[in-house]
Amino acid sequence: RVVRRTRVWTTQRSVLTFAAMLCSARVAFFAVVPVEWDVSDGTLRWRSWHHTTRILFFICDEVPALFFFTLYGAVALYWADLYLTAIEHHRFFQRVVLRAAVSVNVAAYTVVAILWILYCSDWDDIDYYVTYAYAVFIAVLYLLTAAAFFWFGQCVAVEYRNVPIEVQMRRTLLREIATVTYVSTCCMVVRVVGLLLVADKPIYLDHDWMFAAAVVYFLVAEVLPLVVILVFYRQLPLDPNEVLLTEEAASLFPSYQAGHKPWAAPDASREDAEEAVVASIKRLSTYMG
Repeated sequence: RVVRRTRVWTTQRSVLTFAAMLCSARVAFFAVVPVEWDVSDGTLRWRSWHHTTRILFFICDEVPALFFFTLYGAVALYWADLYLTAIEHHRFFQRVVLRAAVSVNVAAYTVVAILWILYCSDWDDIDYYVTYAYAVFIAVLYLLTAAAFFWFGQCVAVEYRNVPIEVQMRRTLLREIATVTYVSTCCMVVRVVGLLLVADKPIYLDHDWMFAAAVVYFLVAEVLPLVVILVFYRQLPLDPNEVLLTEEAASLFPSYQAGHKPWAAPDASREDAEEAVVASIKRLSTYMG
């Protein structure tokens, strides 16, 4: 439905795409675990085809972590775009922030791919759930992401608070931004702490408390932030047949001023000032989200 509503690759489409991809990868991981994990030894099982299934196990487990990193980055970039545009630094976002984000993502995926190669060669005797090298790398990556996520979330909230008109939608949006910011940041920290605690250690899933801890870890580190982010981006973009006001269409589509009207402009005098502001914010935020 989102694809049909807009041709633009918005943050919402990116979020939904990576959410679907990481869920698929995590389902594949949980399908591999019962076959490959020795619950009594707390390590991977040894078989004649051990190296092939072993690397498959690591890929299915570590790919969702990378997808989550990209997902957090997409939300942080959206907030950075809003904030830097509000303070008239949009060129800085395009030339520095966006390029830096792309470079960091490429570097992160490259480093993890190198780790997979090492799992097949020099580190082929490591059968723990998390290697220390991977745990440290993800810890640094996620802590930096959490810092950027939290900072841009706070900056966007400040900009929204400076809006001179007090409307219910603004208060609701501020609550949602605060929820996404705090929950996602805490979940990133939980993932970092969890990985560092179990790095290069066996995990005995035949113990009830260990199994419960693993369930809680995945619920807090993955399910909770994913639900919160999806709720934040729950609104569908405007249908192309929806109506925008004249000034809204002109701000989004420069061609509108040249006489090519993508939407008909209704008479704004039919609404009072506050209702007009609320309607305008809803239309623009829904389209651009």
